[in-house]
Amino acid sequence: ESGVGELRLLRSGDGPSGKVRLVMRTDGGRLCANHWLAPGLELCPHEGAKHAWRWTAVGDKAPALDGEGPGDGEGSVCMLARLASAELSEQFRTHFTAGCKHPD
Repeated sequence: ESGVGELRLLRSGDGPSGKVRLVMRTDGGRLCANHWLAPGLELCPHEGAKHAWRWTAVGDKAPALDGEGPGDGEGSVCMLARLASAELSEQFRTHFTAGCKHPD
């Protein structure tokens, strides 16, 4: 499954101590990623694609892109984000890593 669109890291609560949720919607508006960042979540460069990162999301709530039902928040899902430039890729890595430091 894949989607092209806007990926956001959203902080809950006030200030820098709030938990961070990763949300992505496709250009068509369909939700394709929706999960909390948590300690222990490992962001790795994706070989074979420039400016790309992969990680395993636990408890993603996004519905399946194939229409096979809503995300149940159970289990884990391998995620991949390919960004448009090296600068955006580095910004994503920095903010993703910082978001994972919030305790559950």
